[in-house]
Amino acid sequence: MREAHRQSVDGHITVLCIDDDTEYLDALQAAFEDVADIELVVDADPATALDRLDDVDCVVSAIEASTTDGGPLLETVREQDPTMPLLFTTSQDLSGVEDSLFEVEAVDFHPRNRDGPAFRLFERQLRNLVARSRLEHRTLQFRTALDLSQELTLVVSGDGRIAYANQPLSSAVTADRNPLSGRNWTDIFTDESVRHLRVEAFPVIEDGWNWTGTTVLRSHTGDIEARTSLVRLADRSLVFVFHALSRDDETCC
Repeated sequence: MREAHRQSVDGHITVLCIDDDTEYLDALQAAFEDVADIELVVDADPATALDRLDDVDCVVSAIEASTTDGGPLLETVREQDPTMPLLFTTSQDLSGVEDSLFEVEAVDFHPRNRDGPAFRLFERQLRNLVARSRLEHRTLQFRTALDLSQELTLVVSGDGRIAYANQPLSSAVTADRNPLSGRNWTDIFTDESVRHLRVEAFPVIEDGWNWTGTTVLRSHTGDIEARTSLVRLADRSLVFVFHALSRDDETCC
């Protein structure tokens, strides 16, 4: 298995187009001549084309295409790069596409036409596939960084449920590292801290400010006092960061 495919930092998108229909490839290249941030790399031979996966952001191919050993292109690409987005073109009605393919992540389908609207749709689908792939990659990076951080971090969704708690926080408040996701945010605070947050902190963050103060977390080994920073995001979610932790007047973390 290869390393994850390239993630461009400048917004540039490189697309590998695998197709033995040279007329269609020529039409594609002509349609994208004036699109400065999308580069099409074309190859009629899947066997040689797949050697380029490390350098591209998305693969485009006719849905009927196969690799040289007869295996499906999707399977072969995902064996080398499990996260590579694919856009399949087809001249057939989409009702003929296998139902299972519609369930595959980071895969989309494009009607194989050669008019202006079709190519505009093609460009939009490419951008959406690559944007989602890059977002998921960055999300994984951020989650990994938060889990490695010594700062306890909590994200609460707009409905009051815990959307994310990094590993240091889970370890601090639960005995067996049970995931906190899905629980109500009030479960991990003392009753007094919940009242304090609602009365003192929430009015501050409603006005667009960050709040910093002291809260007390419930833990399987006793209450933990923490210096706490809190902000509300535009989607109504809350982000808590806990630091300067202490238990029984002794530094615990």
